[in-house]
Amino acid sequence: MLRVCIWLLALGTLLCLGAQREKPSKGPDLEVLQIGAQRAGGDVAIDGKVKNVAGRPHNGLVLLFDFLATGNQVITTKKFVVDTAPVAPEGEADFNVRVADPVRAVWIRVRATDRNDRELRVANSGPFTIE
Repeated sequence: MLRVCIWLLALGTLLCLGAQREKPSKGPDLEVLQIGAQRAGGDVAIDGKVKNVAGRPHNGLVLLFDFLATGNQVITTKKFVVDTAPVAPEGEADFNVRVADPVRAVWIRVRATDRNDRELRVANSGPFTIE
């Protein structure tokens, strides 16, 4: 009986030690406040505003626009440097981008990095319709 109790106690200890703790999910670093994409003369004009919702400044800001076809298939990705200076917490940055029209694209999705290529989590990243 004593052996069984010791064995169960050891097993319970191992199970407690082996249990994975869930890490709390981190919130977004950046939020897309507004965006508009329109075709104009063989180009796509993308205008919008993003906000730094993280509690720390970002070392520069680079936006990546994924152009999507039907079925959410990425056709191409265009990169745009919004600001090379650090973006302060709760700071906003406007962007106006004009890129060659990827003809089959119907939506865009927004991703972001800092100038050191560290991926930033983006809230309200789309997809957004290209008009």
